[in-house]
Amino acid sequence: MLRIERQDERDDRNTLMIYRIMYNTNSMNADTDYIEMAQLLGDAALPGEAQAVLEKAMSSGVIKDEHKERTTRLLNSLKARADTDRKGLASFDAEAAKNPGGELAVKLGEVYYGFGDYQKSVDSISAGLQKGQIKHLDEAYVYLGLAEVQLKNFAEAKRTFANLRIVPNISPRILKLWSLYAETVGR
Repeated sequence: MLRIERQDERDDRNTLMIYRIMYNTNSMNADTDYIEMAQLLGDAALPGEAQAVLEKAMSSGVIKDEHKERTTRLLNSLKARADTDRKGLASFDAEAAKNPGGELAVKLGEVYYGFGDYQKSVDSISAGLQKGQIKHLDEAYVYLGLAEVQLKNFAEAKRTFANLRIVPNISPRILKLWSLYAETVGR
């Protein structure tokens, strides 16, 4: 079902949402899915998460020989960008804390998620949601829910994913997929 939804999707943000579900349910089996997801994450200024996606693909042996050179080049580029992001986290954190709107704090939480720092991800996104003025509320709730899943706070993750219902203009297909995902959390 996820593969069919992904093929029918034309919006990059929604495609990335579908890839996130596929990735978190271990439904990815094509190397091109990992590569496209990493490229979309890179385009979304999330090179740390993109690096983690490609490293998982490379270590699992899913990358076909004909794509290894290209994937290695992409991974090296993402590593360099992620290292730059990692070095700038302290200043990004300070800037997000001072900003009256929540957008920067949510973005910081997404970056922390990509680096595997799930508690800081939850803290940053929660602070951003409290401030308000979030451009992509759907992404904020998705990252917050995913971080809560990683922290094994399943009840809170389910509540967070349920908040997607109040997001204006969310794709009904994307909402349905995340709702189905939320039903599997903690099982």
